[in-house]
Amino acid sequence: MSITVTTFDDQAKWTENFSDNELEKMKEMFNSSANSKNFIAAALVPVRTNENFARDFFLPTLLNSTAKVKNAIGQIFIILGALFLDIVTFPIRLITVIPRFHTIANQPENPLHKYLREKGTDKRILNAEQVKVKMEWKEKGARWRGSTQWTDKNGKKHTKIHPVNRKEEQSFNFIEVLNINDFISGSENTFSTA
Repeated sequence: MSITVTTFDDQAKWTENFSDNELEKMKEMFNSSANSKNFIAAALVPVRTNENFARDFFLPTLLNSTAKVKNAIGQIFIILGALFLDIVTFPIRLITVIPRFHTIANQPENPLHKYLREKGTDKRILNAEQVKVKMEWKEKGARWRGSTQWTDKNGKKHTKIHPVNRKEEQSFNFIEVLNINDFISGSENTFSTA
């Protein structure tokens, strides 16, 4: 059983084996670390507060989303739409930027990032905004899958359950990913007048 973490540009790779006892903990960490950027939320509140802050504050939709379109005509319409959205939502980002810094300061560390830091992973992986993670493990098969059944000469039925190879791949953001509900409740607490 192993976990492999690589940067998106494949410049750094880290692999670690883990035991059967750690499997449930690893799967829980894998699932709890999953998050993604919501482009509507990112248009309203700056996602990153690190060195990419200006990119997420001034033109988040234009700079972060339009490069994914390959069709030239489609890209023109996407750029115009993204620019319009960024201009319209700029006053909202201007209002939400200070509460965002507050919520980032109180945000717990991503469980996967914490695990990698504790294991002494390559700094390039720890400093990356996004990583690819592949987990591989074996589980006991179910009766209908991953098993062999036979009857011996005495008529007794036997079942042998074989381990089933499992693999899961996912990308993870180590940037301060925005959960809009936490942000709203956090900003209400920040600006309470009581």
